[in-house]
Amino acid sequence: MLSTHKRLEEETELAPLEELIRLADKYSPARMEAAAQLALLRGACRYRSIASILKNSLDRQPLPTSPAAPAVTPPRHDNIRGAEYFE
Repeated sequence: MLSTHKRLEEETELAPLEELIRLADKYSPARMEAAAQLALLRGACRYRSIASILKNSLDRQPLPTSPAAPAVTPPRHDNIRGAEYFE
C-alpha cells in the first residue's frame, strides 16, 4: 500500500516535468531558454505560464530590464566576515 502511494506521489510530481519535455519537442532550445528566463523574471515558473509565454511568442520579445538593486551595506556583526577574510 505504501509503495503504491509513493509511486502515485512520484508520478504526480513528475507530470509537470513531462509536460515541459513535450514543450521542448515542439519549441527550439533557444525559445525554451528565453521562456524560462522570462518565467523566472516574472516569478511564473509553472507549466501553464511557460506554455502561455511560448504560445504568445512573448519569449521573442526583449527581456524587460530591471533597475539595478541599490548597494546595501550589511550590518556590522561579529559573525559576518568581509572579503578580506577569504584572501
